[in-house]
Amino acid sequence: MLWGFSVPSRISIHRSAICALLILPLGALASGCEGDDPSTDDTSQGGHGAQAGEEPTGGQGGQTSSGGQGGQTSSGGQGGQGGQGGSDSEMDKIKKELESLRNETRKLAEENLTCSKDSDCDAVAFGDKPCGGPWDYLPYSKTGESVDELLETAEELRKLEDQYNKDAGISSDCAYVVKPETECASKKCVAVTEE
Repeated sequence: MLWGFSVPSRISIHRSAICALLILPLGALASGCEGDDPSTDDTSQGGHGAQAGEEPTGGQGGQTSSGGQGGQTSSGGQGGQGGQGGSDSEMDKIKKELESLRNETRKLAEENLTCSKDSDCDAVAFGDKPCGGPWDYLPYSKTGESVDELLETAEELRKLEDQYNKDAGISSDCAYVVKPETECASKKCVAVTEE
């Protein structure tokens, strides 16, 4: 109780307010309220303000840490690896096409072997070695029904394998394969083997 006034404990009254309300001698007022520096209160409020300011800053810091989104960007880099994966897939596709052309070239050569004389026969280059030249030669008859298709397929195979060797960095021996002589034997074109 202050000078007949009862202040409930639940109500918080600032010292400066009490000093202003109570009738005190000027000296007592001055000495009693001297310690009340409004800046202290402001500072404490400022302190709360600073804390309040820190919270959003901290929150922003949390958002910054969700710069894990940057991590997601790096997963975009993984997408780049996916691109590399796509490149590997493309190379696999070319390899399958090469194998298909090899099989088709062999098949057409076998279908065009019938001959009546040696001059009907010749040999077509088969494939393309990374070091240059074909892997082999296949005998065929120039009088065959699908000889044009054979020559076109063989050339397509050579060009595609040459490009594949360059793109994939394939290497091989550099042994030169000599085109063989051919002859008509038992009405079929064959390569003449050296004894």
